[in-house]
Amino acid sequence: GWAFAYAAVKYFAPNMSPVRWPPILWSADESMVCRAVTNEILIAEGFTLEPRGRLPIDNILQMALSPGSQTQPSLCALAAFSPATSSASPGTIRVYTDFDKDAKPIMTKSFFSESVSVTMKFDPVSGLDLLVLFHASDLTEADVEGRTLNGQGGNGLYLLRASNRSQPICSLSNQEEGCVVEAQWCPRDRSGLRSLVMLQGPQPAMISVFTYNPSDSSAKSPPQRVNIGRVGVRNCLRWDPSGTSFSIASRSYRGGGISSEGAALDIFDAAQDGSVARRGGCTLTTKRDRQDVVGPCVSRIDFSPDGKVLMIAVEAPVGAEIRFASVADGSPLYRLKYEELYTSCWQPMPAGYFEVPQFDRPTSQARLGALLGSGILEVAIRDKNLVYERVKALRGGEGTRDILENNNAVIWEVTSAWGTHLLEGERTSNCKELARRFCRQNKMDMSFANPLAQRMEQSLFDEWENPVQSQPQVPQQGQKPIGQSKSKGVSQSAAAPPPRKPKPTPKVIDFADKDAVRRRVRALQKKIREIDKLKVMPEGSLEKLQLQKLASEGEVRAAC
Repeated sequence: GWAFAYAAVKYFAPNMSPVRWPPILWSADESMVCRAVTNEILIAEGFTLEPRGRLPIDNILQMALSPGSQTQPSLCALAAFSPATSSASPGTIRVYTDFDKDAKPIMTKSFFSESVSVTMKFDPVSGLDLLVLFHASDLTEADVEGRTLNGQGGNGLYLLRASNRSQPICSLSNQEEGCVVEAQWCPRDRSGLRSLVMLQGPQPAMISVFTYNPSDSSAKSPPQRVNIGRVGVRNCLRWDPSGTSFSIASRSYRGGGISSEGAALDIFDAAQDGSVARRGGCTLTTKRDRQDVVGPCVSRIDFSPDGKVLMIAVEAPVGAEIRFASVADGSPLYRLKYEELYTSCWQPMPAGYFEVPQFDRPTSQARLGALLGSGILEVAIRDKNLVYERVKALRGGEGTRDILENNNAVIWEVTSAWGTHLLEGERTSNCKELARRFCRQNKMDMSFANPLAQRMEQSLFDEWENPVQSQPQVPQQGQKPIGQSKSKGVSQSAAAPPPRKPKPTPKVIDFADKDAVRRRVRALQKKIREIDKLKVMPEGSLEKLQLQKLASEGEVRAAC
């Protein structure tokens, strides 16, 4: 055991630095060990440490081993980074899966950037997709210890996919968009889609989710990005082993003083359907700590192997302690106090040893985004009378009655990753035009206009199929009942809804007009691409209009 540890072998490692640490890496099954030396990587047996081979790599600085593959446990990948030797030469990243004598990399990518170091992370599902975070300057001691707002932030985030032939490398974020503070893979795929979460500055950090289909080797489009929002000054992100929860915190060491939120963290729920919601959080500062000049700070957070307890290493002004919080709501459980604390970790357990934890679903008001690439979470038609009273209260008793007098008017409440907004229109209006205008006014990505328009049309269709009679409000003194006629007091909202706008008849194409034929072909190809995207989505998440579009695949392909 560890109580009787002894040195099995000793190596000389010159020029040690935080960038080169650790100098020795073991594979997930400990069957192989890699050691970086001058211009090469030495491969040895994991248990006996007998030499197995070497990989010649010029000017190697960093390396990373994949955690293995869930589908192929024996698969192991190695990534090596060689920085640029001059301003005219590029930095290079090589990925290996073969470690024999004449092994060749399965991917080689050169970058003309001013990066002096990188952070490389393999995805935990396939063990081949590589996330690369470039750092433009040398890491200072304050960066390594988390004493800066950006921590070990980088100026560029890239995704390398050896299985994708059309676009093996994707740029997820560049220097103009802000410093990338942290990026972590989701431990498991959802509905065949792979995702990762990124924290990006300036502080308070923006939480973003990237999603893509790993099985589509010919996909040319980059991963879809959805911005969830900002919750505070955060520079640390951790997932639980099952991929059902993740936590973000402000990581620093004693005396860092990066923010007044240095002792706060948040816990988020990642449901099976991909929706992301804030489940809870906790603040580690007590009344006694607020009187001290140097408050407590979080140096490390980590989930237990069963995903039910969150371990929080805290450095107090005097001494240190490990606090344990419930992942269900962030409530404190117990604490362990120490005079000094250097590191802490859970005992590792094999994958699948524990069942996936089950928690109560957060309320709809707590939902922030989705892991499946959906930026629009909910679209519903709201009662005009309630909206009128709400606007009247917000304006101090003044409200417009135009929308109440227009029987054809409708109000949608749109819940998205950017918050909740109201969208006014008419039942006979073009939903696509309303959706585009809504995205422009709220500075949203225009790619969400089409799904928003589909949900608006679906809500109108549901209202027409299931009309609900609104209850007349009790009139105040000297005021006529809202929504009632002068004669019988019959509610106008109970009347039959106006007829829906008829669908446009398909335009007859003149085959002698080459431009018209070309436009028609492009329109049909666009429909086929949209149908192909719907095929990879879970069937339970599809709406009626999307199912109708899937059913029309044969008709569309026949028209081609």
